[in-house]
Amino acid sequence: MSISISFYRKKLLVWLGLSTVVYFVMSSLPSSIADQFVDIKTIDQTIEIKENGKVLVNDKKLNLAIKPLKNYDLFFVKILDESGTNYAFSQINIVFPDSIPLEKAKIDPYLIHSYDPQTNYTIEDNVVTITSGSIDPSGIYSIKIEIPKGYLKFGILTSIFGMLNNSSGAIWVLIAVLLPSLTFFYFYSLVLYRKSFIKEIQNEEQASLPPSNIAPALAGILMKEKVNSRTIASTIIDLAQRGMIDIYSKEADFSFIQKGQFTLNEADLTRNKNIQKFELFLLAKIFKPSQFKSTQEDIAYRIGHRLFSDKIAKTYQEIYREIFSLGYYDGNPQEIHDRYKYYGLLTMLGGFLGVFVSAILMPDPKFLSLFWVAMMLIGELIIKYSSNMPILSEVGRAEAKKWQSFKNYLSDPRPLKTSDTQELEKYLSYAVVFGVEKKWIARFRESSYMTPTWFGSSKTSRLDIVSFSQELLPLVDWVSNTLDQAKRPVS
Repeated sequence: MSISISFYRKKLLVWLGLSTVVYFVMSSLPSSIADQFVDIKTIDQTIEIKENGKVLVNDKKLNLAIKPLKNYDLFFVKILDESGTNYAFSQINIVFPDSIPLEKAKIDPYLIHSYDPQTNYTIEDNVVTITSGSIDPSGIYSIKIEIPKGYLKFGILTSIFGMLNNSSGAIWVLIAVLLPSLTFFYFYSLVLYRKSFIKEIQNEEQASLPPSNIAPALAGILMKEKVNSRTIASTIIDLAQRGMIDIYSKEADFSFIQKGQFTLNEADLTRNKNIQKFELFLLAKIFKPSQFKSTQEDIAYRIGHRLFSDKIAKTYQEIYREIFSLGYYDGNPQEIHDRYKYYGLLTMLGGFLGVFVSAILMPDPKFLSLFWVAMMLIGELIIKYSSNMPILSEVGRAEAKKWQSFKNYLSDPRPLKTSDTQELEKYLSYAVVFGVEKKWIARFRESSYMTPTWFGSSKTSRLDIVSFSQELLPLVDWVSNTLDQAKRPVS
């Protein structure tokens, strides 16, 4: 599997793109062109209207000056807006395409808040000339012309906006309510689908042995269908149990000790069949090359100086690839989860565009925009919920049901009457990935306990079961959560 651009990077680019579009659109809205007349006492201006609907003033485009309406195309431009300058005279020449019959156009110049508000216009060939007398500093001067329909040939985008703008209020209400409602029902169907999966694998049976010898990380995906911080925590404990690393706790600090040198190459996988590729990536993030000891400070530094970690992303990617290779999924889990995320992103995009377009074009009442806002929120929920979607094959569902029986055994509240606590250590990593480690440890509360050889403490060489769990689990949680926050899909 290869992902050319990470989902999170795409999401960032989408929002940056939308923000850029909004900025340029808002900055291009029709505005007064009075800034061109500040230093002169008269106005003599030529405005040219092209056949494609573009409007030019001094060879500069005046955006959104023409709006296609149902019965005519509306030209509107504000010449002055309380400029603070007195003008003795004004003449505006508006040049139209030759094909437009100007005798059918409705021409309305408006001049208010001025001592002499009288305006006049004449038509000669394809030019409309509008004149006025003196304009006071507080004057507001605008020109509105209704152009006969069918003579201007607008571009696709302008035509779409015109079609939306001419839609009836009932159509706007239907669209504003229907699309967000459909996205809500889609999200609700995802929730129901997830609940049906959980109900399917739930059972009351108990199995004292794991149904297979797959790694705890893979068993966790079968149950939760996603990789998270517990996946890392269980892998760290599993590596310690298998003699790959030692863990040493020292009051507010800790250390990982590497007991074998591993690098990210195929030779290590060939020499040592007991380590998997995703475990190598994890070890490569915890330990620097040729480093056999890594402290809390080392890990915090390695995470802190980079916002994202390719090694953690590749760890997750390899876990997904490994579980897919076992036939438990109909497709690669990460790719399917990403697909749901893209659905959510498209939903957010649709909601954003709905808010933006309806704010400009939709008739009152504007509160219908709240439906589009709701659509954006639903999109965000779909993105967050995507990694919880059940995508197991029939074989995977049957296997998950077996692992549920083993989880039931680990979380049984009844104490185990045994003097041998090796079983506690053996299945601790599975209990961690299933989220039942405290219940599993509590089952041995009546048993004598020997600290495992892979764990050391500065307090004492021998810990009881409560002290062992209180020292081990918080530090593993800190490491796993810290590393999980640094993940991102591989580019």
